[in-house]
Amino acid sequence: MTLRSHMDIDRLPALVLITRMRATTEIFTVINGNVGVNELMSSLIQAQEVLGEQQGQRSRGEERINDEAYQQSLAVDRAKEESKRLAERQELEAKTRLESEIQAAAQKKE
Repeated sequence: MTLRSHMDIDRLPALVLITRMRATTEIFTVINGNVGVNELMSSLIQAQEVLGEQQGQRSRGEERINDEAYQQSLAVDRAKEESKRLAERQELEAKTRLESEIQAAAQKKE
């Protein structure tokens, strides 16, 4: 949006509220100077409420994304740990089996 598309020369001065969302600067709202104090205040309050809601939604979205990434990372870590435990158990079983075979062979020789 351009500032010229929001402003009429007959309504100057104007209060321009600008926001910056991530890397984008945008005109949030333009409040023309030919309004009364009550309308000015209600416009400012409304703009603040809308901006607060947008920030809340963005924050909740980022939290959700972070939670999902954490859960995925946790699942990967658990899978690695389970794989490690399984490998250790298989190694221990193989070692135990080998020791029993050695003992059985030693008993046969006696």
